[in-house]
Amino acid sequence: MVEEQTETLSDITYNKKDMHVLVVDDEQVIVDLITRTLKKAGYSYETATDGFTAYELISQKTFDLIITDIVMPTMTGIELIQKVQQAGYKAHVIFITGQKKYDFVYNAIQLQSLGFIEKPFSLDTLKNLIDQSYQIICNAKEQQKREEALRQSIEDKQKELQFRTERLVAEKEILHGIISSANFGLVAMDNVGAIYLMNSLAGKLIGIKESDSFAYIGRHHRDLIPGTLTPVFTQLFNDVLETRELRKIESFKCEDGTSLNIIAYPLYHVNQINAVIFIIHDITEKEILQERMLQSSKLASIGELAAGVAHEINNPLGFVLSNTNTLLDYIATLDTYLGFLESLVNNRGNEKDMEAVENKRQELDVEYIRDDITSLLEETKDGLKRIQKIVLDLKTFARADSDVPEKHQVNSLIDDALNLVRNETKYKLTIKKTYADLPEILCYSSQLVQVFTNLFINASHAVPEKGTLEITTSMDDSSIIISIKDNGTGIPEHVLPRIFDPFFTTKEAGKGTGLGLSISYGIIKKHGGNISVKSKEGEGTEFIISLPVKNEMPSDKKEATKVAE
Repeated sequence: MVEEQTETLSDITYNKKDMHVLVVDDEQVIVDLITRTLKKAGYSYETATDGFTAYELISQKTFDLIITDIVMPTMTGIELIQKVQQAGYKAHVIFITGQKKYDFVYNAIQLQSLGFIEKPFSLDTLKNLIDQSYQIICNAKEQQKREEALRQSIEDKQKELQFRTERLVAEKEILHGIISSANFGLVAMDNVGAIYLMNSLAGKLIGIKESDSFAYIGRHHRDLIPGTLTPVFTQLFNDVLETRELRKIESFKCEDGTSLNIIAYPLYHVNQINAVIFIIHDITEKEILQERMLQSSKLASIGELAAGVAHEINNPLGFVLSNTNTLLDYIATLDTYLGFLESLVNNRGNEKDMEAVENKRQELDVEYIRDDITSLLEETKDGLKRIQKIVLDLKTFARADSDVPEKHQVNSLIDDALNLVRNETKYKLTIKKTYADLPEILCYSSQLVQVFTNLFINASHAVPEKGTLEITTSMDDSSIIISIKDNGTGIPEHVLPRIFDPFFTTKEAGKGTGLGLSISYGIIKKHGGNISVKSKEGEGTEFIISLPVKNEMPSDKKEATKVAE
């Protein structure tokens, strides 16, 4: 039995059995030799006899060290490590080879391997290099833990500093007043509801008649604020005192037609609320701004999708170009071989010449090249088809809306949207599709693709690391039902009623316009359908869309826009 071995670094202890090693070699005797060394030293390990099996293991598990032969059939060790690194997988590498070629050594160094062992090798040399790798990994883990602790400490200090700074700025603004040219109204009330500060714009917005500049000081807001605004301010004031939190009204329509956005928040002194501050914005021109934002959001969405499509095109193009170059090399080799045969024929070769021809055939591996040409051409054809499909899907989304709706299959539109967001979802979401046999419906296809695209991207953002997206289509008596369900973080219950409101978002500042779901809601309504949401925080979200099978869509573009609004 191997005695458990440990290494201690500062106050962190790592066991050798916790270092997971993957051994890759097409010779079983070499695998057995290495694994006996690892077992005797106390390390954990798994094995593979080819590059594809090794890559599957790496995709499913985490390995700290990979010991791989370089020359293997189907996939070399160099190709394996390149593929692993391109996938973003980080692991230390030791290369083993019996080929003493400069190219192998150079490529191994380029991949930042820990070592390069030539066959035959000494077990002591192998063990020493593995132990060195273990020490490096231990040091890296300790350094990572220290960096994480330092980063967390810095973030905590920054949050504390930000909190203190914001409070100092707020207190300074209250103490020194608001500049008369401020573009928002401000009203400050004490803890019994009497006004002690109000700028001129606030008075204008809430309809207080001009009078002596100090006439309002000390007066209760119910005696000063006119008309239908009185109960609004009273309710916000009472809510802030009760909840001790910010409260707001997104839009209030005044009697003169002005729309106001009103925010109320508490001001503390010695842990007690001694004032309630009201910030008032005139949002009468909100519809104009919203229209501009809608257009900007759509353009931004198209740009984001175009970037993803470009990324997807690069992938198939990569192996298409690689295969083409390989074909060119093969053709050159065949030309050399044919030229050699023609020379012998012209000279009327004898048996010795024919033997030379056969030797040349074996040397150039002509049979392998002939067999491989078909495979390469099939791969090239597949890559070109992928490029064609991606471009067609992009055209479906990006083309200008037709003035006249057309008949389309909803299942196909969902697939088009999935193709467009594949770069966004392929590493985070496992897609599960359950499609019913659906009839075609009259619709604006690019708009429905936009709805599905937005919901799929939201699902990807809602999943922290890896999750599942379930897409189900079905029929009831007169409608097509589409369910889009993820197992992400979910939506808090208290914000569910507002998720379709324009400009409302649960994302961090700067990461969302709050228009995606609002746009989607308008598009579905324009198609005579309905969209609803079910969500539980921590368990995921499900959007349910219903679209009528028989729908008289407005053919005029202006009329369609009016319906969407």
